[in-house]
Amino acid sequence: MVMGVRLYGVDATAVELTAEQAAGLPAAAPLNPGRCAGARSWITCPVPVLLGLPLALQQLAPTNFNTRVKFEQPAVFLLIDPKSGFAPPWVQLDGLGEVLLARTDGVDFTVPELWEVQQYLDHLINRYKDWLADGPDTARATAERAAALSPAAWARFKEEEGGVVHLEEEEEEDEK
Repeated sequence: MVMGVRLYGVDATAVELTAEQAAGLPAAAPLNPGRCAGARSWITCPVPVLLGLPLALQQLAPTNFNTRVKFEQPAVFLLIDPKSGFAPPWVQLDGLGEVLLARTDGVDFTVPELWEVQQYLDHLINRYKDWLADGPDTARATAERAAALSPAAWARFKEEEGGVVHLEEEEEEDEK
């Protein structure tokens, strides 16, 4: 069986996917920013996929503004748009509630890996303000975003202690 992570707010637990859940993984749908795919549907997490981590999210129950989790940043960050850094409108409005996370390639996904991805996503969120300052389609923003949203950048981040500092230093060197 494949292992995944159940995430509710900031509480993450390792879980074994059911046969039904695992069977749905290869059919993970691309993220549609205009609407929720609905509970029990797998949604591809766009930024982790660009990083080379084929991750999908399944909302376990419908939620709305009144029933949403108070602090669900970890799940929301997984669905940010690679170009803007914003979560889809339906996520911002209704939230996600409890979700299940799993890799679409059949490899186990663990709680420590979730927090590692979250640390990198947090770093990226802080960079989007710079990428959007002059417009998201400028040559500089496009190039920096492409470099940061790559498997190579993700690998460097994971390999180096204090990865955020090292990534920023490398970017400064590239600019010189």
